[in-house]
Amino acid sequence: MDNEQRAKLDSYNRISDFNETYAADIATIEGYDLEKTAFDGAVEIINKAGQAQAAKTGASKPAVSTEKAAMAETVSKYSMRGMVKARQTGNLTLASELDEPESYILFAPKTIAVQRAKELRDLMNDNLVTLTTITAANITEMTDAINAYDKIKDEPIESIQTKKVKGTDVLPPQFTIADGAITNMLALTVSYFGKDSEIARAFKKAMENINTGIRHTSILFTIVDAANAPVTDATVAEVDGKSYATDEDGEVLIDSHRNGTFHFEISAPGKQTVKLSAKIKRGEENDFTVKLMGV
Repeated sequence: MDNEQRAKLDSYNRISDFNETYAADIATIEGYDLEKTAFDGAVEIINKAGQAQAAKTGASKPAVSTEKAAMAETVSKYSMRGMVKARQTGNLTLASELDEPESYILFAPKTIAVQRAKELRDLMNDNLVTLTTITAANITEMTDAINAYDKIKDEPIESIQTKKVKGTDVLPPQFTIADGAITNMLALTVSYFGKDSEIARAFKKAMENINTGIRHTSILFTIVDAANAPVTDATVAEVDGKSYATDEDGEVLIDSHRNGTFHFEISAPGKQTVKLSAKIKRGEENDFTVKLMGV
């Protein structure tokens, strides 16, 4: 769903609120109920389509991020505790190996983050005789946090094509139905209560964004590998501009960008670099999916 469609849906929600607020008044308008039924049905389909468009078959992105942060925080907490104890006992080599910030795990790609967390946990577990401030229970706590993140980090994401079929493709006709019903509801409201009436003004206020939309230009890159799995360690670099790193879902979202044609280079370790010439359209969410093949 692009930004203009989201603006429309915002206005549709306001009109739904209007119909609820003025329910007693519109009940006196002959034929209004037919238009309201058509409008409500279209909006319900639009809302469901938007949910399907954004749906994932696996864990949600916030849930994955939360578990990753919990893993990083837990392991970092005990590695710092162990580092201090190692220093106190004069084992500077062990202290140096445990001296890693939370970001060492938190900002690493999924698989590497788990690997680093396990390495630090195992290092502490192998040196419990020296690290007397670390207990077997602490090791278990770290293991549980690692397993919790590892279990959901690679949950499959619904394919972009499936999202399109369930979401984007069904939207235009439903917006047409909703817009037509709104036009008729406004005409009926004015014809019964007058164009300068409070109820007519309230209706017009509710439909403000339908024709204006939101003029906001954004870019969403989705980077996948040959098997259509997200590439979480990819870099999207605008030629002569900024560089961005993909997130847990292999995505980069640039919230605001100029319109026109721009050139990007997408790369990742062990993958062939792709050069993309992208035409950015004003006032839309410009979506690009890039597949990186192995070297």
